[in-house]
Amino acid sequence: MAARGSRTVILSLAFGLALALPAYAAGVICGTVRDQITTNPIVGAGIFVRQTTGQYTGYHGATDATGHYCIGGIPAGTYDLEVRLDDYQVAYRSGVVVTDVVTSVDVDARFLKSTLSPPWPNPARKGISFRLRIRDAGPIELAVVDVRGRVMKGWKGLAGTGEDRMLNWDLLDATGRTLPAGRYFVRLSAGDLSIVRSFARLP
Repeated sequence: MAARGSRTVILSLAFGLALALPAYAAGVICGTVRDQITTNPIVGAGIFVRQTTGQYTGYHGATDATGHYCIGGIPAGTYDLEVRLDDYQVAYRSGVVVTDVVTSVDVDARFLKSTLSPPWPNPARKGISFRLRIRDAGPIELAVVDVRGRVMKGWKGLAGTGEDRMLNWDLLDATGRTLPAGRYFVRLSAGDLSIVRSFARLP
């Protein structure tokens, strides 16, 4: 009986100590990720919370259509944030202090190179769109060629640093005739970079 009474006292003391301990503090990091040049919001960027020594904590989030993100349930402490997205440089924010309130951290990121998105719609019947992003200012050239390498239509001009363009084309060639059905390629030339995408023209 004495042993059972002792165990009861010990359990009661342990329970009392547990109630006396401070609540587990957790915080939230929220912010917006934007393009460093255009200041446009970046959609789908991954945000990863790391220890200041580099280890990944398992806490992460992603930006929505407005470039906004929130990561909750992070234990109080000091962390580094790593932001990743295809075609962008990895961006960091060091020494982010998390408490039991919302911590605001905005990030500016810069993309690595000029890009040409896949043509849309593909295949195309009445028209098609090309989206290009130019990293550095200078002359650019966009050309549509057939499978034999013949230029069907071309555009030349200058672009500014970080410029984002959408070109809508009515599928008329350089002579004003409708592009015949078949397979084609669109080629972006910007500086020493050349990017080629394929698409099909429906009859």
